[in-house]
Amino acid sequence: MKYKCLTNSSRQTGKPVTAFAKSAKPAPSLPAADEGVRPKNIMDKSEIPNDPLSMPPPYWQDSETIDQLIRALQMFGPTLNALSDEIQRINPLLDQCYKESELAADAYDPDTKLFNEIFAGYIHLVYSLGSYADLATLMAAITTESLLNKFCVYNLHHEIVGPLEKLNPPEKLVVSSAILGFTKTKSLAAYEASKRLYNWRNSYAHGHCVMSKGKGLVKNHLRESPVGALEREAPQIIVSTIDMISFFLRIVDFLGEITRNEYVLADEKNDIQLIRELLFQISAYHFTNNAYPYEIQRPNNEE
Repeated sequence: MKYKCLTNSSRQTGKPVTAFAKSAKPAPSLPAADEGVRPKNIMDKSEIPNDPLSMPPPYWQDSETIDQLIRALQMFGPTLNALSDEIQRINPLLDQCYKESELAADAYDPDTKLFNEIFAGYIHLVYSLGSYADLATLMAAITTESLLNKFCVYNLHHEIVGPLEKLNPPEKLVVSSAILGFTKTKSLAAYEASKRLYNWRNSYAHGHCVMSKGKGLVKNHLRESPVGALEREAPQIIVSTIDMISFFLRIVDFLGEITRNEYVLADEKNDIQLIRELLFQISAYHFTNNAYPYEIQRPNNEE
């Protein structure tokens, strides 16, 4: 199965969108602002039902970060396939280079012009994979908090929800679940997952190096050499992405188990299933080594 970006409407059919086809019909004009098609936001607390389990209505709206998460994950397949092809292309070039220079592979100088020319496409694809991984992880962290906010609104009285808004996601998860009678959340995998996503998001958003284990500006950012090998190779990127998105799904599953209002995950049901499928497809790629040189073993349907 090829991985192709799908719009919200096309996800259900699985048909790719040909947005730039010459025969495509022009997009319909948007309705005027005064046609009353935009949903009305609830601004007065008196309009909110006292019983959160009686909702919806009103309905939930957010920044649709789950869509960006899906689109990032959909790019892994094509990028890994292209990377696999590129590795097959450059391997004989490197072999010839070593032969002509009479140097052993481990003695080859990676700073030479020839090395950079051979590896330019490879490095570009690895960086692209890292970008999709970062986007997927960031959107997973934000979507986690959005779903947690939704969980609070549709399970707890609005007078309780207000103070909870100031808590960070792990704290919010513990307190909101405790209010519903689940008092041992801190001992569960979902709590640890929420901490991992929250800490990664904070580190990334505040400009820290998420690949470094060092804490503080000095230890986190400084390194010995000005230029070195790739900060992350494809195998590490895949492992990290699978871990982070699995954390997201672990939290989703926990919220699904304890929610009293089925609406909390109703809108995202199909999207979450698609994320599971994409993660399964990504995990089907295997590497013969943790760093280059390696080969990528594709899933049978991607050969």
